[in-house]
Amino acid sequence: MNHQPKIQKLFGFCLIIICIFAASLHAQSKALKTPLSQELLTLLTNEISGQFSFNNEIILAGAPWVRDPLEFTTNFHESKTIYDMVRKYGVETTELLQYESRGSITYPTEAEFWITAPEPRLIARLGADSAMVAGGAPEADVTGELIYIPPMTNEEINQMLQAGPQEKYQGKIALLWSHARGNMGRALDAAGIQAVISFSSRERFNDPDQVVYTSGSYSNYENLKVGFNVSWRQWVELMEDCQAHRQLTSRCQVKFKQYPNKTEMVYSWIPGTEPDKKGVIFTAHLFEGYTKRGANDNMSGCVIQLEILRALTKLIETGQIPQSRFTQKTKRQHQHGHGR
Repeated sequence: MNHQPKIQKLFGFCLIIICIFAASLHAQSKALKTPLSQELLTLLTNEISGQFSFNNEIILAGAPWVRDPLEFTTNFHESKTIYDMVRKYGVETTELLQYESRGSITYPTEAEFWITAPEPRLIARLGADSAMVAGGAPEADVTGELIYIPPMTNEEINQMLQAGPQEKYQGKIALLWSHARGNMGRALDAAGIQAVISFSSRERFNDPDQVVYTSGSYSNYENLKVGFNVSWRQWVELMEDCQAHRQLTSRCQVKFKQYPNKTEMVYSWIPGTEPDKKGVIFTAHLFEGYTKRGANDNMSGCVIQLEILRALTKLIETGQIPQSRFTQKTKRQHQHGHGR
């Protein structure tokens, strides 16, 4: 999940580009090659607000949170919030559409990661650490010694898989540099590992406390039941304890709930004077998956579309610009997974 400083950098960069662009227009004796008149460019420049876009980005993706169960049976927070924003802008030509999708949504409802011995301390809890669950069985509660497993080659992974149950791994909870998938997951399961603790970080040295969502394969094994994400700082401190041979006992608990899958779309349009002709379409996806909310993937694209819609609607309604010939459409759709 991208964090607020990155959003600020994005809008700061956009502001610099706008300032350079405006200065360039002022300095040049000839207008830039564009089908838009200087008068129209000035109207758009004075109306479109980067701050409005930034504020909307904070409302929609300013912080991670656990979804309310009602979102899975009514509307997702992002799509309903955008729909309400559009209606407040006075755009009545907007719809919040919902479609059934194949499969089901598996979403964590409870999760905790504890060090239980030698001294009990809570490491992470769902809600406070919304991206902590990387996958797991429908319900799991495992306790075991925490051990560090360094990166392994494909040959070492295959050797572990072929060796089967091993006393040094049986019932343990493993610290790994990345989550288990494919042969790695099968090898850990065969060896007797119960859970994996890992991390994913965009800026682990600049932001060591950030917990970034990533996932693994933990739902179809006999022993391997759950994967958790922690921050870089937490992970390194636990690894240092393991490397110093401080025996730590940990407990991993998780529960999931399944809901029918669905897709939602906010569809808004500014009617043109020639509605039967082909229109101009702006489109962006709201989010990918149900835990990973990308402020820049792609909520930033959605809030820019919101601002374009708001500004054009206001300029048309106040008579500062004429109604366009072509219908202008914006679509903001939830997407589950990449490349859809």
